[in-house]
Amino acid sequence: MGRGKGERASLTPFAVVGANGRVSYPPARSVGVRGASIARSARMVRSSFRIGDHVSWNSEAGRVKGVIKSKLVAPTKMKGYTVRASEKEPQYVIVGDKTGHVAVHKGSALRRLRSPAPATRD
Repeated sequence: MGRGKGERASLTPFAVVGANGRVSYPPARSVGVRGASIARSARMVRSSFRIGDHVSWNSEAGRVKGVIKSKLVAPTKMKGYTVRASEKEPQYVIVGDKTGHVAVHKGSALRRLRSPAPATRD
């Protein structure tokens, strides 16, 4: 007794295989998965940086450190690129410690550093 052509098969109590062979999962909050609320709150904390925070991010040359100079909450043109920032997903303008290079990154790409930012020569 096999399934008919269009019927769904279940792999686990949550996963469902559709007729096209794709596996789909319901959102974590609808199936009562523990830790789903923790994961959501961790993402929120991760992207809440302040001006003056000392952060690091990954670049082609390795980890780079810098200081947040401003927070962008609206689409902005910067260095010839459109930065698609929003209130929900802000992006941050950062000045590198060593070279003074200006970069723009999402909060998810940044790590807050414990050490204070170095003194600047403004």
